[in-house]
Amino acid sequence: MPRFIRSACLTDYVSIARSFGLDPYRLLREADLDRSCLGDPEIKIPVGAVCRLLENSAHAARAEDFGLRMSEPRRLSGLGPLALAMRDAGTLREALQSASRYVCLHTDSLHLSLKEMDNLAMLEIEPLTDGSTPSRQSTELAVGVFHRAVRELLGNSPNSSCVWFPHTAPKNMSRHRRVFGPQVEFGHSVTSLLFAHRDLDAPLPRADPVMARHVKRYLDPMLARAHGTVSERVRQLVYEQLSTGRCAAEQAASSLAMVRRTLHRRLARYGETFSSIVDEVRSDLALHYLEERRRSLSEVALLLGFSAPSAFSRWFRNRFGCSPTSWRTAERGRTWLK
Repeated sequence: MPRFIRSACLTDYVSIARSFGLDPYRLLREADLDRSCLGDPEIKIPVGAVCRLLENSAHAARAEDFGLRMSEPRRLSGLGPLALAMRDAGTLREALQSASRYVCLHTDSLHLSLKEMDNLAMLEIEPLTDGSTPSRQSTELAVGVFHRAVRELLGNSPNSSCVWFPHTAPKNMSRHRRVFGPQVEFGHSVTSLLFAHRDLDAPLPRADPVMARHVKRYLDPMLARAHGTVSERVRQLVYEQLSTGRCAAEQAASSLAMVRRTLHRRLARYGETFSSIVDEVRSDLALHYLEERRRSLSEVALLLGFSAPSAFSRWFRNRFGCSPTSWRTAERGRTWLK
């Protein structure tokens, strides 16, 4: 069974390929990737195709550091659901444990594990490749992304991390040293980020324990559904994509590597449609967001994928028989009576 990753992994691919005089869209076609995946970071695309694309591009550009170049502009937010799990953690240890727990929401092609040994801690990044040889370019892209994510979590302050790669060193080490610092080593048995054990307990500047609890409540059901039925996986995708305004059956089908007609047929086996799942997810999230009184109705409407508050209000009245404002007022009264 093929493994998939969010198409956000190809952020900046076009500009970097063009900087070498390459035709990025021809290389995409040759790797069996549709250029439409560049327009939506939430589409799931085959990991094998991404590996082919990066290796072919590196060969054509004669650039051993092609994958690493793609990691340089990345931000933590590019990790999608995984970023939510990491950014509000109290310490680096909690952030890395969350990354290990929720990485499958970003891709099923990586396994992360945090190991602690005396004065050393190691985040092992293990590519899951269905028996094929791990791609050098995709490995360096993944390590570069996580390295930058850790730097961002720490407020971009210098840290004592070391990086291990299993492959041989490139002929030119300048970019690797610029990205990772002087402590980057090759020829190891594992791919890892290493830290001084004391760094794990350092408080993170953006820690928000209240938001961290909300995020856990949001992500845990998605995690439970990650390997579920088609119906459950569609429900997960709707939760992820609703606020983007691009939540449509075509995108959901593409993320699950099937055509829209097949998606409808499989959902029908469970007595569901894509629209019924969207309405169910919207109903669940609408009540949750309305309970958070700090959110305006305009913000709630956007989070639920509506183009305007009036459209949200019409949908809510049809669904619940009252306006969002009336529901919020009644809910406040129920809270006071408890």
